[in-house]
Amino acid sequence: HLIRMTGDPVRGVHRLDHGTSGLMIFARSSAAAEAFDGAFRSHAVRRTYLALCHGHPAAPARWDEPLTLRKPDGPPREVSAVTRLLTALPAGPGALLHLALDTGRWHQVRLHAALHGHPLLGDRTHGDPTLDRPFRPRRLALHSHTLEFDHPITGAQFRFEMPLPRDLVDLLARLRGEC
Repeated sequence: HLIRMTGDPVRGVHRLDHGTSGLMIFARSSAAAEAFDGAFRSHAVRRTYLALCHGHPAAPARWDEPLTLRKPDGPPREVSAVTRLLTALPAGPGALLHLALDTGRWHQVRLHAALHGHPLLGDRTHGDPTLDRPFRPRRLALHSHTLEFDHPITGAQFRFEMPLPRDLVDLLARLRGEC
């Protein structure tokens, strides 16, 4: 059910890939939704993600390969995309990644990680299920960790952080061989 505050339905102003946990922004008015749309287009909303991947990518790094998007409702198209790998903490045969998005493209983190030879655990679209078997991921190991933005109406600065959820903490422990 949508909550009605000002007569407008609450709506998400960005999306997360299916299976991704974490923070999202919802607007309670049309004016706020439009302002957030502009903030996302101008990259004024700062976002970081945590992810579990196969292998040990070198960090810091800037992944800026263009991506070819193949959405079901249209022809493939090439778009620019920038993901910054801030840190990569080794965890057994994998790593815990801390990433910042400079752009927000469909499957961006997943595609960049896979292109660099480090697919995310649980990624059934761009990953390798044979690599996942020993760790039994139940979903995509991707988590929207922080969101920072200026409120589109008041200008107040906000920063939200959500820790890694229990299922990904358990998956990290399995990667490390702790259980």
